Amino acid sequence: MSIIERIDGIFIPVTDMDRSVEWYKEILGLDLLYRWEGGAGFKVYNGESLLGLIQVTEHTPAFFKTQTSKMHFFNFKTFDIEESCNKLRERGVDINEIVDAGKVKLAYFLDPDGNLLGLCEEVN
Repeated sequence: MSIIERIDGIFIPVTDMDRSVEWYKEILGLDLLYRWEGGAGFKVYNGESLLGLIQVTEHTPAFFKTQTSKMHFFNFKTFDIEESCNKLRERGVDINEIVDAGKVKLAYFLDPDGNLLGLCEEVN
């Protein structure tokens, strides 16, 4: 039996907390739950998971390098990736073309600190 129930929180490093809080609220439409010294917590959709922003003093984008490219740490799941990508573009976000990976469609974009974020929709 697993001792893990679910992933509770994901934390992203940011250099300007006020700018990032506004970006995640206005661009992604997330609900700010609370702020604390050095951080902020957002409700993600139905509240099962927390997205936390953590103040850092130097630029440390959240991604890692594979042998061939940069890789993000997690995806935001969406109901309709085409609509979500269009909304992000309307809000001034530079998002790549949607990639059809078979059982999932994916798109990638950056937050104001250069953190690589993924957007996905499961395909039946």
